[in-house]
Amino acid sequence: MSARGSFAFVLHSHLPYVRQAGTWPHGEEMVHEAIADTYLPLLDALSDLVREGCEFRLAVGITPILAEQLSDPTIVENFRAYMEAQIARTQKAEDFYAHHGQPELAALASWYLARHQDSLRGFDERYHGDLIGAFRRLQDAGYLEIVGSAATHGFLPLMSRESTIAAQIALGVRAHERHFGRKPLSFWLPECGYRPAYYELVRGHAGFRPGLETHLQRHGIRAFFADSTAVEGGEVSELDLRAGYSSALASGVEMRIRNLRYKSTAWPYLVSDSTVAVFGRDMLTGRQVWSASEGYPGHAMYRDFHKKDAISGMRFWRVTGPRVDLADKAPYVPEWAFSDVDQHVDHFVGILERHIAGNMAGADVPPIVVAPYDTELFGHWWFEGIEWLKRVLRRLANHPTIELTTPAAYLQRHPPDEKIALPESSWGAGSDARTWMNDQTKWMWPIIHQYERQMEQVVAEHRLEDGRTTPVLQQIARELLLLESSDWPFLISTEQAVAYASERFRAHAARFDRLVDRLSSGTDASDDLCRFHALDNPFPDVDPLAFAA
Repeated sequence: MSARGSFAFVLHSHLPYVRQAGTWPHGEEMVHEAIADTYLPLLDALSDLVREGCEFRLAVGITPILAEQLSDPTIVENFRAYMEAQIARTQKAEDFYAHHGQPELAALASWYLARHQDSLRGFDERYHGDLIGAFRRLQDAGYLEIVGSAATHGFLPLMSRESTIAAQIALGVRAHERHFGRKPLSFWLPECGYRPAYYELVRGHAGFRPGLETHLQRHGIRAFFADSTAVEGGEVSELDLRAGYSSALASGVEMRIRNLRYKSTAWPYLVSDSTVAVFGRDMLTGRQVWSASEGYPGHAMYRDFHKKDAISGMRFWRVTGPRVDLADKAPYVPEWAFSDVDQHVDHFVGILERHIAGNMAGADVPPIVVAPYDTELFGHWWFEGIEWLKRVLRRLANHPTIELTTPAAYLQRHPPDEKIALPESSWGAGSDARTWMNDQTKWMWPIIHQYERQMEQVVAEHRLEDGRTTPVLQQIARELLLLESSDWPFLISTEQAVAYASERFRAHAARFDRLVDRLSSGTDASDDLCRFHALDNPFPDVDPLAFAA
């Protein structure tokens, strides 16, 4: 039988820049945990499939700032030290429980100990400490499409200057090409944050701001991803460009028209008049993994995320039940948990079969189900998730009616010709910007907007005539990029790390101010430059001219 439809996993891998910026409870250990719990197990699972001869396809986004950290020698060496400490703590827990009459927990500690030792050995011997290189080899062999993103995951709809959006995208594409040897064809707009074209009235004058698809098209990007509500529901509207510049001036307001009809996320669409397509996030498949209460991660036999062992810091207990108190959690049994994974593989594939069959009626083009998830959900949050992903890929690689594909590969075979007008949207709460702009974070945005304008001025005043740049100007650009990260307002809004995120934001602002002051006054900045670069050194080839007005 020929394939009736397609399916694409899209794993979005991202962490804030935490290199040498603290450890526990917030800081560089965030990267170490993700390597141990998610990135290493994912690479192992994909490598196993390759050795089996499984012809799987998978889209994995790795944001530029994450790629910079995973390839940083300091983080690589610190990860080794982190794993050695984990091994020592787990050994201590095993000895403690063995001597205190708790053989079940002692056996579990022993199981974790072997897992830690194998992870560290694999990091050094299988991947030689080079995880980015391992992902690149899977890409070059045709198994992966690696999705690009903005340099430091800035929430682009709230940026006040087109120069900032242009720089975030251009520098992100440049870093992607350096790490993976080619430019990305698909692009993850940070937080799925999209903003359409509109006229902005400033001091009585209307200035045109293009939609984000225009910036992506300049770099040859073929597609990006949007939340389902932007495609399927809500008040879908766009600026009425046909009204023209003079009408916008006369009315003094943004003129908007409602989209003629809603679309289905089962197909991609060209965004406005661009050559860039949008894939809508499928919510039915999304709930199976994202929801702890309704989805697979809440299964009673799976490992509980919230309860940790006081000695080792490891998670020794299972979910047990939906409303079971932490004190009453039962010990985790890996054999039971992993033996239950197949039932959730069967359920997920069954959903896909019915979902695709339902969308095929009367369709000229095979539908596609696109399932985007944070990569860190697998392994770290849902411990058994990597094994589930591996088995789903294996099952779908040989499925008689579902083609396992990637977004770029699907577009190559089925280029869209239908257009859509997307509204401003995100995949955050309310599908809008409230997670990043609210009463807790509104103090941050005037600072970002001030520095956006200031960066344009600094570049204009201090660019060299021959096109070269200076190390001070490069470091100013780094501090601005890091200041603009969407992670700081996110961590404040979700109350995960309010003090840490505020401190990090202010630290990058202070370094930006210091270097700009030195540059403008002609004062020697070598000492400051040395100090700041030791802390913040991503993007070695950063081009400040990308921020030119």
